[in-house]
Amino acid sequence: MNGQSIPRMLVSIQMSQTEQLRPAPHRAWQRRKQHREPEILIAARALFEQFGYEKTSMADIAHAAGVSEATVYKYFEHKRALMTQVLHDWMEPAIISLQAAVDAAVGTRARLRALCQAHLRAMAATRAMHRIAYRELRWDAYYGSPFHRLNQRYTGVCLAVLAQGARDGEIQTGIDAACIRDMIYGTLEHVGWRTIMGDRPIRLDETAIRIADRVFASIAMPAAPAEPDLAALVTRLEAAVATLERGGMARPKRGA
Repeated sequence: MNGQSIPRMLVSIQMSQTEQLRPAPHRAWQRRKQHREPEILIAARALFEQFGYEKTSMADIAHAAGVSEATVYKYFEHKRALMTQVLHDWMEPAIISLQAAVDAAVGTRARLRALCQAHLRAMAATRAMHRIAYRELRWDAYYGSPFHRLNQRYTGVCLAVLAQGARDGEIQTGIDAACIRDMIYGTLEHVGWRTIMGDRPIRLDETAIRIADRVFASIAMPAAPAEPDLAALVTRLEAAVATLERGGMARPKRGA
């Protein structure tokens, strides 16, 4: 780093990916052109995760991918463009996984639980990427950026859950769905950064369920008043009348 190439042995990636990133010189020419971009992306993500975005250069990525720096620039105009694609490849499966978890749940409370659990699990599984995306990168033009659109799709799953809950009569209509969404993700991020990202213990699923249940309780439709049990009421009235008729209540004296 700092202008020096990062030794490939420091890159923490799976063995299958390592073989792709380190082609032997005598067979490098055999690689098909369409393999180069995926190899560059694999190398870039591994380096970003281990050393951070700022401390990784395009030359480092080229060296780890086994290509020239000019080849990297052929596919990606600059490092931010490369990072944008790495973020897309990271978030796209997360969005699909989140949607699948929510779709498998029945009822608004269960869907909110599934959403919270999926988010905290994703934070735990890809801590390095989460740290880069939300802490290290400086988003000078975030709104309208590709990453902004990815975030809109990701958090849009929550908005869809709330809309469905309102249609099903499970949560109040007229709530500020965007505010509730921000409350949910804000709480998850706060808890996640304090525990998962800080290497502190957390009962992940229990915590997610507790957060979801608190939110649901605040927006759930109030319980409808119970219908009067007319049969029981009639029975009680008849019993009261029978008691009176048996002299349970003194009759007023004539002339009193």
